[in-house]
Amino acid sequence: MNNQQHFSEKHANFSVGSISLLLAAIWLAFAAILTGQGFGNDTDAWLMAQTAGRIRAGEGYDPARSLGNPLWEYLLAFLQPDFAFRISNGLNLLLALWFLFRLRAILPELSEKHKWPWFLVFCLLPVFTEAATSSMEYLPAWLLLLESLIALRNEKNNIFTVLCLLAGFTRPEFTLYLIVTALFFKPRLLVRLLIPAISTGIYLIWVTGKNPLPFSTIEEIPVFYAGRIWFLLRQAGLLLPVYLLLISLSLWQKDSMLKWPGKLSLFFFLFFPFEWAYAFPSMLSGGILLMARMKKVSVLGLLLPLLAASLISSFLFSLSGLPALYTQRKHMLWQYQHASAFKPERQSLLLDGATFLPTRFQAWERSHQNRLFHKTGSHFWVAERLTRLELDSFRREGFQLLRFSENPDEKYWLKEFEEQKPD
Repeated sequence: MNNQQHFSEKHANFSVGSISLLLAAIWLAFAAILTGQGFGNDTDAWLMAQTAGRIRAGEGYDPARSLGNPLWEYLLAFLQPDFAFRISNGLNLLLALWFLFRLRAILPELSEKHKWPWFLVFCLLPVFTEAATSSMEYLPAWLLLLESLIALRNEKNNIFTVLCLLAGFTRPEFTLYLIVTALFFKPRLLVRLLIPAISTGIYLIWVTGKNPLPFSTIEEIPVFYAGRIWFLLRQAGLLLPVYLLLISLSLWQKDSMLKWPGKLSLFFFLFFPFEWAYAFPSMLSGGILLMARMKKVSVLGLLLPLLAASLISSFLFSLSGLPALYTQRKHMLWQYQHASAFKPERQSLLLDGATFLPTRFQAWERSHQNRLFHKTGSHFWVAERLTRLELDSFRREGFQLLRFSENPDEKYWLKEFEEQKPD
């Protein structure tokens, strides 16, 4: 009896570390599958593929979004020949694994036994999973930020200067984060910091105005911000308390090297609430503080609720019973494939997908400040953000206005646009 009881206890005792390793393996398998589903759920990843294609064709650099990310976009020009999203997505997944590995250097006091659970905390954040499996610049930028802070802490000043310079051409605001951090952490680096500061400043002057703002009048500003906040709330789902916890903890970060990137990231995120990824440096700062202060016995107490929230929210399961990140990205790739083969017999204007359908830009002509695209040699047009007057003008010209259908039947993947005004 005693032997049987001992046997059962021995084999039923699952440690936090073993559970974490199992979940990490599941996450990695899921992430690997996501890398095969288009450039990403964010249409900006598809815009970056367009920019990379134009660079590859010798048309020069035209930033895809906001202030541009030339270091990553020029790299994509080599990584994405002929719609090769698996290569660039796979590279980001490798960078994500390296990012998780390098977290050890920020928290050297964390025991080996409890590093896997803490790494998994970041994996369970949808914002991290999406960045790790798409062709966006977030992971390269976050890794540059992390490696810069590690170099700063280890007094590798030359490496820090080079990484700070590279960060400015990946996400320009990160150079500001690093400069402010260095001035408070090591003021003697002021002269060295002039190099990345001047180069990033020149780039910002050159790139300003190349992409239009998301609003054109003062009246549109509150509508825009209300829409973005509602989008962020829906996107976070049940993970909203987790995001807010990590962001708020960044305000309590006392480490002089870690507090400034978190606080400045939060400042910019409040002014530009476009994506949760914009606030990730704040989440990182808050997460590191949480890691350092949590007791070992509390690790599982944090990990399990986070896992439950991820499972219930849109991170893992959608109404179809499949992972939502997977179904969303697969649906976007499905739309692209069908639209690419679409050959209407009359003039047709699709009012969806203008940010990702013309990824193979050679086949498309663009106009109206990149809001209207025409597939050469066809009757197929695609547009976004057209005004009511512009829509009426297309109707008068005999165009049929179309939207993507939610019907899974391939015969009915398009539907007539019936609304009186565009979204």
